[in-house]
Amino acid sequence: MPTMVPVKQSSSVLPKIDATSFDLNLVRLVVAVFETGSVSRAAARLGITQPSISYGLGRLRRAVGDPLFVRSASVMTPTPMAEQLYRQFREALTAVESAIEATGSFDSRTSRRTFRIAMSDVGAICLVPPLLEHLRLTAPEVTLEVVQVPVKDLMDEMARGKLDVAVGNLPVLHASARSEVLFPERYVCLLSSSHPRIKGALSSEQFLEERHVVVASPFSIHQNVEEALAERGVRRKAAVRIPHFTILPAIIARSELLVTLPSALGEIFQAGFAGLRCVDLPVPLPRFEIRLLWHARQQSNPAHVWLRSVIMKALSKSELGARASQ
Repeated sequence: MPTMVPVKQSSSVLPKIDATSFDLNLVRLVVAVFETGSVSRAAARLGITQPSISYGLGRLRRAVGDPLFVRSASVMTPTPMAEQLYRQFREALTAVESAIEATGSFDSRTSRRTFRIAMSDVGAICLVPPLLEHLRLTAPEVTLEVVQVPVKDLMDEMARGKLDVAVGNLPVLHASARSEVLFPERYVCLLSSSHPRIKGALSSEQFLEERHVVVASPFSIHQNVEEALAERGVRRKAAVRIPHFTILPAIIARSELLVTLPSALGEIFQAGFAGLRCVDLPVPLPRFEIRLLWHARQQSNPAHVWLRSVIMKALSKSELGARASQ
């Protein structure tokens, strides 16, 4: 979706609108223009003409006394009032859509729905392959869209209907959050199998003396490793800081660096790439849980109930399934 840069206006206080005469079609119109950033793309999404979009925007502009969207290059840029309208309209529209979906049924064998799942690259590496294999057999027309969303924005994205579920090491801090533990996890250390100074187990002295790769991403809370180590009086010597785990095999196999990472990912790297091995950390860190997270609004939605069950089934049949019973 195009990046939205709010246009500064003198006020974003919503004027009073007569709800009895308000055209509810304008709700979908504002949401579509905001999310697509384009009159033509909004028209295509809603299945109406571009003049109809322009006419609807004109009506709403006169009703609220605000331009709402200003054309900037090829993007319709929202004003602060449009930002405020969008947040409320998106939430209301999602509630309506969820209520309608909840009254129907879901047939995975014929559905062509796209499900959006938020997870970090760790989750994608570990969970997407077994999930796709399961979907190939049970829902051949369903599409998965894996996205990375900052942890702090997850519940807002779900509330707006832009995200179905999230998977990962996630906090459950929101009253509208619902979750289920997929499996318990722990941290290990990954290093080159030909490391010149570490031949067997990793000692505390070696952990402190060697240099490390530090992974910190807004899409997961694995950066909490640094805090947990600091609480135990341990400070690593960082050689490089990176935002993703996927590049680690190339770095670790060709260097003398160490990296602390979830054990499931470490085992996948060890099995899939030559010259890598996992060892236990000499500094005990708290275990954590990989969770499936969703919004309470979708608790009884048939499509969401199916999706959550599929994630659990796919997991149980994978190598990660053994962890769930630990």
